Amino acid sequence: MNNWISALADLQNRGEPCVLVTIIEELGSTPRNAGSKMVISAAQTFDTIGGGHLEYKAMQIARDMLVRGQQNTHLERFSLGASLGQCCGGVTVLLFEPMGQVQAQIAVFGAGHVGRALVPLLASLPCRVP
Repeated sequence: MNNWISALADLQNRGEPCVLVTIIEELGSTPRNAGSKMVISAAQTFDTIGGGHLEYKAMQIARDMLVRGQQNTHLERFSLGASLGQCCGGVTVLLFEPMGQVQAQIAVFGAGHVGRALVPLLASLPCRVP
């Protein structure tokens, strides 16, 4: 099992938001191939998309997404030589996917038959039931 997979599972189990970064396209010489992934949380990173300035920029973008609570995916294209000064010189396209952030909040008031009927349903969703 890859490190990013277990890290993603662990963060999701703890309810800690993170961003999954995937190389979706590579052109020319790049440090890692398409399909390479890394997970970035507010305090940690797991696995690698190749290191260097590319990875540094990916961490900046992902952490900015976490701070803003951004829930939609984001694509970013990097010219490794021209804009990042990496010796590879190729082009990499990254997909940023926010994970583990609250998608919706539901409040159920009362302890009547409707509330009791909803508790098992809500318990099966990735949310907290008091």
